[in-house]
Amino acid sequence: METNYILMNDRKAKNMKHGDCFTYQFKNGDIFLGVILYTELDLEKWGNWFKKTLVVLFFKNKLNNLELVNEEIIKSIISDYRNLAIPPRIVDYGGWDFGYYKPIMNINPKYLTYYLNETRFYNDNFGYTENIEKEKLPVENLYLCGIRSISNCYGTETLMEISMDYDFIEQPKERFNPYFYIDELIRDEAIELPIPDWYYKAKKRMNIGNNH
Repeated sequence: METNYILMNDRKAKNMKHGDCFTYQFKNGDIFLGVILYTELDLEKWGNWFKKTLVVLFFKNKLNNLELVNEEIIKSIISDYRNLAIPPRIVDYGGWDFGYYKPIMNINPKYLTYYLNETRFYNDNFGYTENIEKEKLPVENLYLCGIRSISNCYGTETLMEISMDYDFIEQPKERFNPYFYIDELIRDEAIELPIPDWYYKAKKRMNIGNNH
């Protein structure tokens, strides 16, 4: 499959943990940071479909090789949710298995406490949001509201291409709308919260009407 990713690692990551940081690079040379927020979703609550998945954060800050080994820089990026490039994602292991994601360090879980408390996933079958523990909770931060589905590294790549204004390596379907659920939350729950720029970028890029 054609991809924008550069091969970063020839070994599959093992025993991945909460707080593990990794890097990935696109063909234009831009290098980014990702962080594992949560591992091993409770299958009794989520179902076997979510076996071997991770909840991951993807950040928009472009880094060089020296910055990638500087723990203080990594912590400063993670400490501000507005540095996210896309919403939190539930992903499979493909990014690591294919060698696109390269582990670099583990950070203290205290830097992820806010994300753990505020991350929500919109259930498009039932129209409510829930946290990692599967509690039905309202959205307090749209930057931390993703969709309740399993994504692969190529789907994440497409969202990064939108957020970072890159050319598509694979053109999405016409009027692809990855953030439809934000429309529904605003319409159905009258949410009045800051809206992430990636929402507007997707609307413009995919030529989707926008009323917000």
